[in-house]
Amino acid sequence: MKQHRPIILAMLFQKRELTEINAVLNAVIELAIKNFYFDEQKANTIETKFTDYARDVYSSKLNTDSLIEKIRKLCISDNQLKESIKQKQFPQNNSKISFILRNAYNYEYRNNELEVSSSGNDVEHILPQTPKEHSQWLNWFPEGEERNKYTYNIGNLTLWHNNDNRSAKNAEFNVKRKKYAQSGLKENRDLAQNNKWTSSEIETRADHLAEIICTTFSEYWAKLE
Repeated sequence: MKQHRPIILAMLFQKRELTEINAVLNAVIELAIKNFYFDEQKANTIETKFTDYARDVYSSKLNTDSLIEKIRKLCISDNQLKESIKQKQFPQNNSKISFILRNAYNYEYRNNELEVSSSGNDVEHILPQTPKEHSQWLNWFPEGEERNKYTYNIGNLTLWHNNDNRSAKNAEFNVKRKKYAQSGLKENRDLAQNNKWTSSEIETRADHLAEIICTTFSEYWAKLE
């Protein structure tokens, strides 16, 4: 996404404070994640509006608070965001969803000393991407198309803590849950409370994660202004 650059350039010409520029950038990140990453809209849909905003900033017709308000009004609603999160497919080794889950987990842990760092916590697929032949996974998900759908659903994703034992990536769920029970992250320990991992559990967890992500945006990101 490059459409925001003229706005930042206009703010620099106007000698706006760095704190103001960062606040605008945070609003742009929120818009990009909600509308373009999760809802998969095209970034060029806001090109004309951002050009107008840049012109109004440069001509001193638009102050920083009003600019942020305009950008946030372009964001999809929380209900639409939740549905987009639950429907989206997340490809393998996706650093963007790792970033989003890390922020969501850290927001949940904000009253504790634990923090999920940006290093060493790759994305874990609970239903593995390549289940072994004759495994219980194939009994729960016998159809390849359905299995792929749930493999890359957000409800099937979590992060490993830096010090977690990750040796059971393709194992049966009754083996994996023992690793989750020993995790440094509460999200993973909660996974261990399940006796099975079918489409029902994945959909329930997708609802849970969508709610956490929406809350993170509405409460945490708003404080970054």
